[in-house]
Amino acid sequence: MAISKSLDFVDKSFLLHILRSPKGWTGPKKVDDKEERLRAAFMNFDYDLLIIGAGSAGLAAAKRATSYGVHVGIAEQADVGGACINYGCIPEKLMAYAANFSSLFSNAISYGWSEFHSSFDWSKFIAAKDQKVEQIHQLHIKYLKESGVDFIRGRASFVDAHTLDIDGKQITADTILIAVGAQPFKPNIPGIEHTITPKELFQMKTLPKHIAIIGGDYYELVPISVSCIPEAATVGLTEAQALEKFGKSVQCYREKFQPLFYSLNGQDEKTLIKLVVEGKSERVLGAHMVGESASEIIQSIAVAIKLGATKNDFDNNIGIHPSSAEEIFSL
Repeated sequence: MAISKSLDFVDKSFLLHILRSPKGWTGPKKVDDKEERLRAAFMNFDYDLLIIGAGSAGLAAAKRATSYGVHVGIAEQADVGGACINYGCIPEKLMAYAANFSSLFSNAISYGWSEFHSSFDWSKFIAAKDQKVEQIHQLHIKYLKESGVDFIRGRASFVDAHTLDIDGKQITADTILIAVGAQPFKPNIPGIEHTITPKELFQMKTLPKHIAIIGGDYYELVPISVSCIPEAATVGLTEAQALEKFGKSVQCYREKFQPLFYSLNGQDEKTLIKLVVEGKSERVLGAHMVGESASEIIQSIAVAIKLGATKNDFDNNIGIHPSSAEEIFSL
């Protein structure tokens, strides 16, 4: 399966950087073309800001802009929410939750629960997933309406620097923001024509017996997680990236241990935690984890790394016992 190399999180970070001006909304940047400047000065626009794409980035931009009193319109040809809500983060996490029940049922026996048999119905899961996604759609549409943002359904194309054609209707704006994310990337390899993307995965009528996944990359200080069993999450530099950037001064601290949850069933389930540290300053460059609650733990560590936390800062903290997260403070 080819995984989409979505840039939604990059767009969001970039757009928020632009819109977080201490002076509030300052209007579009000056253009060099004199004719264009004159045209903009005497033109009455439909919107101050018109956004193409109602995904994570577009919604964040609309929210920020309206807080400055800007008249905003947002155009979207598909469902609101972009890849994350429709066939990315949310459906993938729900699928991971569904898959996790299988191991919970088997582990329950060692905790005194009687043995029982159950089966999984893919069609019921997809129906429940679709219901939740639609609920999120409606919440976003309601928020846009209450914020005074016009949601425009349709495919947008440029007529000129201040005009979009949206399904045959021309709409103008002082500033037009492109926040369309990215298309799935399929590498040029033999047999690629037989692959699907996450979008098709959640439209399948039956559960596939086997699946192979192609793809998965990420950017520094952007925490990511992999919805699998066991869960995996990471933030910052890998060991290889750190060595390339800082050389032999890099030090790694790791611990592999059995979580308390698996201590009663004899199951050899391990959790791995790893910190990548720049030896001279002791600044933590990266944190990586495979195991239960990895995304929740790494998300918290991401804040500390961004603020420049050192290995000594971690060592001087006392963890909550018993927990998997406490192992970070004794590496």
